[in-house]
Amino acid sequence: MNQPITMPPESEVSPGPRRDLLAALHRLYQDAGYPGLRPLAEAIDKNEDKRADEPGALGRPSREAIAGLLRGSFTRAPVWENLQALVWTLAKRSHRRPDVHAEVSRFHALWLAADSAGKLPAQSESWVDDPDLYHQPLPRVLRKEKWTQAKVIELYHRGEYQALPAAVMGGFWPGGHLSDGMLRAYVEFVQEQYEEHRPLLARAVLNGGALSPDHRNFQGVLEHLGQDDDAEQVRLFSLQNLPAPAFWSSLSTMIDHGTTLFPDPESIQYLTDTARHRTASALSALLQALPEQLSYRAEKWEIRALATVHAAVATQSTDLVLAELLAQLHDEGALSTMHTLWGEIVRARTPIAPLIATLRQIDQAWQITPILRRLLYVPSSADHEYVAPRPEPYSLRSARDRGTQALLEELDTAGLSEEADTVRFLIQINGVTRVLQHGMVAPYGATNEPPRWGY
Repeated sequence: MNQPITMPPESEVSPGPRRDLLAALHRLYQDAGYPGLRPLAEAIDKNEDKRADEPGALGRPSREAIAGLLRGSFTRAPVWENLQALVWTLAKRSHRRPDVHAEVSRFHALWLAADSAGKLPAQSESWVDDPDLYHQPLPRVLRKEKWTQAKVIELYHRGEYQALPAAVMGGFWPGGHLSDGMLRAYVEFVQEQYEEHRPLLARAVLNGGALSPDHRNFQGVLEHLGQDDDAEQVRLFSLQNLPAPAFWSSLSTMIDHGTTLFPDPESIQYLTDTARHRTASALSALLQALPEQLSYRAEKWEIRALATVHAAVATQSTDLVLAELLAQLHDEGALSTMHTLWGEIVRARTPIAPLIATLRQIDQAWQITPILRRLLYVPSSADHEYVAPRPEPYSLRSARDRGTQALLEELDTAGLSEEADTVRFLIQINGVTRVLQHGMVAPYGATNEPPRWGY
């Protein structure tokens, strides 16, 4: 007995024009008595009417294509000719005996609605530069495809733009490192897309390469072949969006693991560019994912490299991006990373007043005191909250003695009088802490004035 194909659940085909089309097709399929795939395919082959006023079945779908139509195996709208052929044949078999032409017209209206809903507006190009689309899984109906260049072009012509970036990653950048010859072939493919007036497809391949472990090699091949604009596109998209595993792999290749000469000028420039090109959200995702890239027993170079990334973000990001990053890390519960950035800000960010003013402007003034406290705190042997052990050198800049008088002048000049008063109070607390730690409590009267607390 023939096993009918069931209507897929909403988890696979969500409500909307596409599901409306599929539901109507299944009602017609039921009315026809759930015919088997082989009889349907054979009937469609015999269904062509040569008369001009009876076009008959336009398409010739195979059994697999018919099954795909009934399962909803289309991410936008199916090929109209194949759908028309199936509707034509099912309508002729339906116990309701509907007018076949009217039934085809009814399905054509449903098909147009599904087609319009599945397409992005023609003027919209945002999909090509959306990094999330390159990392999302392909729709279930497309996962078994082998994504050759021809298949990717076909998907582009079908207008299935939301699935195209993932298909590009699967077909061009599946992981691992590619030979220079393969990268050159990809450059030729990109140039062909420009010539065929498919610039968005060319850009999708470039962006996919920018997110792959081969992004630096791909950029180098483009530069060598004189494609400077494309090379710059790869560089910028990579700096802005490269995922943590590929980022860590790239950083690792810049390090001579047997020396202490890190960071070197190349890695400093790379980390500086990354910090200056990423949004707060992108930096938050990167910093929270990087600890997962370290080996189980982190080696010294890994600890050094991770600390250097933190230092780069804390010193090279713009004031607004860094302030938003600190706020986002707090909201996401990434407190350890936030504390680490506080320490790196204190160690090397100059000037610090603009950041403090920005934190106040975005309602993050509560973070100012912890930052200032780290300027003056003297750790004890029992305190591990504020100063974490790390190998030197750890920063893009050498840690320097930030003179308290210079800091006070910087804050006063910037109009941050409240923060300047906080520093003065912390200086007093710091002095008392030093005295108590070293047991150097002077007898009363040894100084001209008794100890003063407060302002």
